[in-house]
Amino acid sequence: MAECTGGFCNPALDEANVALHLPSTFYYSSASLADLPENYPDSVLCANFTPNITAPPAVEMGHNSLLLAVNIYYGLIYIVGMCGNSLVLYVVCRYSKMHTVTNFFILSLALADICFLINVPFLMVTAFKNKWIFGDFYCKIFLTMTTVNQFASSFFLLVMSADRYFAVW
Repeated sequence: MAECTGGFCNPALDEANVALHLPSTFYYSSASLADLPENYPDSVLCANFTPNITAPPAVEMGHNSLLLAVNIYYGLIYIVGMCGNSLVLYVVCRYSKMHTVTNFFILSLALADICFLINVPFLMVTAFKNKWIFGDFYCKIFLTMTTVNQFASSFFLLVMSADRYFAVW
């Protein structure tokens, strides 16, 4: 079985199972190593390289209500996040009294959140359809945006914490 960590699959596979890692879900197939295409890493991350992919056990057992609840939760996160972060953008850019170093860090964090939230509808469709349907090109963009967003958010929080520390110190 392939070992997936950090969004990338280890090519050390056994003959019995090949694991496909799509956003937030693992899919299992009974394909052998001979069925793998030449560009193995891109295919594992972005495409369904074999037609006999089975759904995750939760979907097979009829837990579509859980999938619906997760998609509703994703939708609420998207709506609240876009409204809140857009409001932060508007307020910080509109009012000159808000042009402080700390508020620009908050503005940068809001922009990073919006970049993440742009991808949430794609996660919702992928979870609902049970496969990635947006093509290899957007898969690579999606993975890049997700990775850059994680680092940007972490570093903005780090810089904001350091700024507040030195302001108090």
